[in-house]
Amino acid sequence: SRLILLPKDYIRLKLTGTVATEPTDANGTMMMDCVSRRWDPELCRALGWDMDRLPPITEPWAEAGRLRGELCLRWNTPASVPVAAGAGDNMACTIGVGAARHGDVVITVGTSGVVNAVDRVFHPAPQSAVLTAPHAAPGTFLSQGVVMSATASLDWLARLTGTGAAELAREAEGFAENNNPENAPLMRPSLSGIRTPDNRPDAGGILDGITQMTDRPALAYALLEGVAFQFARCIAAQKQAGVPFETLQLVGGGSRSLFWAGLIATVLEQPLSIPEGAALAANKGAARLARIAAGEATTAILAARLPAGHTIAVNKAGTGLLRQRMARWQDLPVNSACGITGTVRPA
Repeated sequence: SRLILLPKDYIRLKLTGTVATEPTDANGTMMMDCVSRRWDPELCRALGWDMDRLPPITEPWAEAGRLRGELCLRWNTPASVPVAAGAGDNMACTIGVGAARHGDVVITVGTSGVVNAVDRVFHPAPQSAVLTAPHAAPGTFLSQGVVMSATASLDWLARLTGTGAAELAREAEGFAENNNPENAPLMRPSLSGIRTPDNRPDAGGILDGITQMTDRPALAYALLEGVAFQFARCIAAQKQAGVPFETLQLVGGGSRSLFWAGLIATVLEQPLSIPEGAALAANKGAARLARIAAGEATTAILAARLPAGHTIAVNKAGTGLLRQRMARWQDLPVNSACGITGTVRPA
């Protein structure tokens, strides 16, 4: 092949005729030096790839071409429209809610879950399957711990039990209010394997402690709790690597359940906020980069917080029980289709 281009860079090429990429996506090729934000000759040689067949790297907020004249005419835009280099989805989401400062953290509860922590120091932790990439804000990196199945786990249980995900979340809340969660089953909903911190793509989920009295609300509670425990393990691995955690925001479809948000805050023993318009965070982040590229704003806009739609406090009365349950949860075996068994590493 003559050139390698990532998907959004190819679309930009079609829009502008300019060949370019940016660090947040280029990092995923494994041929870029994350610290210098430049292609690394040694890595390219190791992969057998000629650096002449790589696009130039520009910053996410920089102009990376202008809209082709024929497209300006077709779409009735001004004659010269700058197009920003852009950013990867998690980076765009993170700056979309103003997380651009050292210690800012955004937890995405989507199909998968991601703990995005902004760090001005490069703190890689490959041994714990933590991804460390350049952030879409100047002078920062983004540490990412990944939960492979977050709302995907809830959707699975909804299909299994013939109900909706939102109804399951409500039933889980009712279970916690009307029953003793100490007697709930324990679930590790690693239905798509475990990335952070064990790097076990073969791992399956596990359900422990069911009885004849176990009902759908109890299973729903165990699932939401299990995802919260997985987030806690990601954060423990990131903190061990030196990544800062100061302010927490929650976004993604799972943030619509305030009960789930409260469970996450209590497991982490740290309050968090759910910003207004969080569902469009990635779009807002991309728009902020475009405004800078167009000269309508400075990079300071990347740290502009959205108003908090909800502030979620730690349920101090529940922290002791959740600590005990997480300790038991971490003793659950890790089973795979290959028959390999182990236990998760303590958080």
